[in-house]
Amino acid sequence: MEIKIKLRGNRANGKSPKVRLSVNNVVYVDAEIFEISEHTLTIDPLLQNVLSIEHYNKTNDDTIVDDSNNIVADLSVELLGITIDNNSILHTVLHTMPFYVNWPENIIADYQEKDETPPEFIINNLYFGFNGVYKFNFTNNSDIDYFTTFWLDESQAHANQTETADGEEVFKRMGETVTISKDSDFTIHDLKRMVDV
Repeated sequence: MEIKIKLRGNRANGKSPKVRLSVNNVVYVDAEIFEISEHTLTIDPLLQNVLSIEHYNKTNDDTIVDDSNNIVADLSVELLGITIDNNSILHTVLHTMPFYVNWPENIIADYQEKDETPPEFIINNLYFGFNGVYKFNFTNNSDIDYFTTFWLDESQAHANQTETADGEEVFKRMGETVTISKDSDFTIHDLKRMVDV
């Protein structure tokens, strides 16, 4: 199985971010990254797999602010894309995966002052401005995973629905208005007939 990971490294304080790329706890890449870089991993997958992208060499001094406290440089990593066996993962799906932050002490102190604890991970984030590990789960069947991402994307769209009818959230499916909780009663063959029209 071939996995391509496209990243952007943002420099600060004259240094570049460091990244470890691993699958199932086996490190394939451990390097500084410059600007846009693409890394190809060739792996023997298990039934269930975890791709980890770790950003690990940042200090608080690597976020540079101007006199107005606006960030002008930030040592960071941006995830631009993941492709598995030539199947690109949708960005909406990439955004749902967790980034486990290694919170710096000052952020932990801020939370403690409010009698709170920082979250174990954050989602909806492909900009790794903190040290931490982004995790993406996949199986040993990239084709099934590829089509599953479309289902996850569609599920997110339905979960974010704002249209209502008779007090229920609804959406348009196959030309009719249905509630979000209604199961589909058509098959993949019905879908094929619609596409072939």
